[in-house]
Amino acid sequence: MVEYIDPRCHKITRFKKDKNSDIYGLGVLLWEITSGRPPFSDYLRDASYALSIKICYENLIENPIVGTPLRYQQLYQKCWDEDHNIRPDIEEVYEILSQLSQLTTDESLDLQFNNNVEECQNCDSDFNDSKLHELSIGPDSKNLLIIGLTSCGKSTLCNVLSETDVFRESESSVSETSNHQKKYFEVDGTKYCVVDTVGFKHTKLSTKEILDKIEEGIYSMPEGISQILYVIDGRFTKDEIRIFELLENIIFESGILEYVTFVKTKFGNFKSQTERKKEKYKILEGNEKIAKIVNSCKDVVYVDNPPINIRIYDDDDRDDIERNKKTRTKSRTILLDHLEKVCQENHFELKMWKELYPKIIKYIDDDIEAKLDKELEKINIQE
Repeated sequence: MVEYIDPRCHKITRFKKDKNSDIYGLGVLLWEITSGRPPFSDYLRDASYALSIKICYENLIENPIVGTPLRYQQLYQKCWDEDHNIRPDIEEVYEILSQLSQLTTDESLDLQFNNNVEECQNCDSDFNDSKLHELSIGPDSKNLLIIGLTSCGKSTLCNVLSETDVFRESESSVSETSNHQKKYFEVDGTKYCVVDTVGFKHTKLSTKEILDKIEEGIYSMPEGISQILYVIDGRFTKDEIRIFELLENIIFESGILEYVTFVKTKFGNFKSQTERKKEKYKILEGNEKIAKIVNSCKDVVYVDNPPINIRIYDDDDRDDIERNKKTRTKSRTILLDHLEKVCQENHFELKMWKELYPKIIKYIDDDIEAKLDKELEKINIQE
């Protein structure tokens, strides 16, 4: 039954269930115990496909039942959390349930009575306002998918665009982002949703796992993608060039370049038109196929997003932070002006991605197999 199935089973091609998937179903069962009815019982049984779409792509979940002990409610909500890495293991579930079962009747009643009060007293008003603002933005936002290599400045770009610090910034080559992260924001009446994804060349994930993680990010925007921002902080690497060469035919046949902007970040001379032209020339002269792809996309945008999470020791550090904030603000203006021009009503729709993804996987699998064949051939020659 779709109500108890981990949404990843529907969103990710060839997804294999794991223990986190079982915990998701357990969380739904724990909610059902408090409600006394099956989940989403107001939906017709023959409308399971429509229900699965709402659960997977609109994050549809059941509301807590009034009077539910707060800790029990937090447990089942953690079990069905969209981020599967946050979900508890079965030992933690058992421990919390055991502790709750040992409460006296009076303690249990106190928990039930104080549930809503405790939530309101402990909540951060700014956090609540932020959540309400996100809900008010709704599904008609301009959806931005941010991709690029690890440590290229993707997460920083997301913070700059959304004017927040919710995305973890790092200059390290060690991967910080292990799952997609989404943030809504609004600028002069235009609504945006920015999704940060796992970086290519993630230090702990295979190519297939990285693509699956990116696919999760894509499916978190059921309306489709308004613009893909491909972030680079220097020249295209050998790995990037190889991927583009490998997928050249797919890239052009799919029409996806109509929705792609390359963002050159960490570019100190971003305000100089002469320097921007020089930099674009350097990008284009490096590789003929890269030049063809870059010239076919929406454009290359140049920005600089220097760090503001600097440890402060003296006034010089404070001055650096203020100067960097001003630079980031200028970069944001450039990005938003560009997005205002290129984000039209059309989206790169999910059905188009569904057709594209298996082709990408096949090309990568074939490439890996070809590499293995070459290695085996070398070994045979040596023998």
